[in-house]
Amino acid sequence: MNVEPPPTTFFWPVRHKSSWRLAGLIFAMLFLHSAAFFLFQAATPVINLPPRTAPPIQLLTPYGPDGQISAENESLLRWIDAEDPALVARVPNVEMPAHVEVPFVPSCMQMRTPPLGLPPQPQTVQFPPARDVMTLIMSGMPARQVNRAPLPSRPTELRFSSALTTRLGTPPPFKPQQRATELVQVSQFLIGITAEGETQFVFPQKQEVGSVPALEKEAAAFLGGLQFKPDPAMPIVWGSVQVHWGDDIVAKP
Repeated sequence: MNVEPPPTTFFWPVRHKSSWRLAGLIFAMLFLHSAAFFLFQAATPVINLPPRTAPPIQLLTPYGPDGQISAENESLLRWIDAEDPALVARVPNVEMPAHVEVPFVPSCMQMRTPPLGLPPQPQTVQFPPARDVMTLIMSGMPARQVNRAPLPSRPTELRFSSALTTRLGTPPPFKPQQRATELVQVSQFLIGITAEGETQFVFPQKQEVGSVPALEKEAAAFLGGLQFKPDPAMPIVWGSVQVHWGDDIVAKP
């Protein structure tokens, strides 16, 4: 006796059992299709292409059919050489230069930015130096006029030693013709006199600072022309001469 279940609040679908017939049909169709690929195979025909023959090579030479050089062929060859694209398309062979030796210079050896120096000091007021009391007092007094007489001119003078003075007597005046820019110190000479009274030797002695060679030469020539008194008892007498230069040698402006 079948007893129906009591009704429930919710609806529950009833599941039916699956059939193995559909699965068998699917596998049978797959097997038949795969078998058709093995049974019905179509072979692709192989077509053998005819061998390629190279086009005939035609050499262009400057010679014509008669064996002589043709001007037309030469001009055509020169045009081909000028318009050859292989010269432009060819990759140039550029040789890399050798490694350049660059010496290492430390950055610390070069001054990039010089350091700032001290700022310039501000200018201060420059006061004149203090003056002496007496100088300040004398500056307020009227200046005194001092009339100084001009100094007398002093001509050039010759001074002989005692051995020469006794034989010369009164020396002749010496008036030099040469001039100097300033006063010259005293010039000294050593002279030798023979028994006849002629001046045979004239030797200039040490030269002072500021001496003029032209004046020294003129004085030596003047002394060499002096005539002394003869003395047969003395074959030669030596003596010194001092030339005191005066104002007459100073060139006037």
